[in-house]
Amino acid sequence: MERRRWSRFDANMGAPNMRKVAAAVAILLSGCGSEAQRPAQPVHFNPAGNYIHQATSFVFPRLLGGFTRSGITEYNREKTDVSAGYDKVAGGQSAMATVYVYPAPPVSSIASPQAVADAAKENLCTQAWEGIKADIIRAHPDAQLVVLDTIPSPSPVSRRQGRRAIYQFTGNFGGSIQPLRSEADLFCYAGQDWLVAYRTTAPAAFDYRPDLVALMRALQWPVGLAR
Repeated sequence: MERRRWSRFDANMGAPNMRKVAAAVAILLSGCGSEAQRPAQPVHFNPAGNYIHQATSFVFPRLLGGFTRSGITEYNREKTDVSAGYDKVAGGQSAMATVYVYPAPPVSSIASPQAVADAAKENLCTQAWEGIKADIIRAHPDAQLVVLDTIPSPSPVSRRQGRRAIYQFTGNFGGSIQPLRSEADLFCYAGQDWLVAYRTTAPAAFDYRPDLVALMRALQWPVGLAR
């Protein structure tokens, strides 16, 4: 099952309906939630000012680290599962980045050693991560994995390391079929309750990493995610 929620870029290419992917969030993450709790379609809009994710206090401004916000998507009625798309065009180069914040699957630690709860979280994080990578391959069968490693937290609020995968494939970007480079980053159980992810795509000839680092550093994580 594809999760187009992971890639605004893929959605813009005309890949299968983004709604199918958004509806699969709970299924891929250990069945968290139910279809009845989600709207028939994600809600897309771009407010004039800041967008605040009320459940975490994440603030997504119109301008962020040299990028301009292209839109907000709310995937459920509770507005806990959201993404913010950002674009950057400068000097003839461009990149697309999307930030995702959504609930982590709950893990009960009642009467269980902390090590057991930590192991359960690690397993659920791995499931989510494998789902992300599988979705990229499904959307781009020619994708080649060129980097698979960990990444430091972009925020001093959280010390948790993230997972990073970088792929190369050929696709339509800016109306031109060309080699592309696409990165997925996932940070699990921020503040114990949230998953934070980034997806960035740019022409392969463009070194997008400095721009992505600037965007990550510019996005301030709420202090509530320090737990």
